[in-house]
Amino acid sequence: RGHDLVCVTWFEAEEPVSEGVHFLTPMVERVEHDLLVAIARPVGEEFAVTVTSTEIARAVSLELSGWEPSDNYFTLVPDRPRTISVRRVTSGVSFRGYVNALNAPGPVRIQMESPDA
Repeated sequence: RGHDLVCVTWFEAEEPVSEGVHFLTPMVERVEHDLLVAIARPVGEEFAVTVTSTEIARAVSLELSGWEPSDNYFTLVPDRPRTISVRRVTSGVSFRGYVNALNAPGPVRIQMESPDA
């Protein structure tokens, strides 16, 4: 099997600053198993949602009502978590939502970080 994509990441002080992904095939095949995990933790009045994937996840989106993510519809490479800031845009709405990708079998509920973490 050949390669599906080329990923280039720019790091500063061992932290990723920017990432570029070029797909070598028209579409990454849909997987039949769980692909994404999303964990949210409160940060002041906002939330930080960390999304991880076991395989290439294409067009990852956070599906939220009353909340706006700082990034959406991005490519996630395996074992490279991405943390997205989420801010409230509608007052009185509690935080809950889903994460999905074009090649995922379906949306996955965003879990809240346990208090012991």
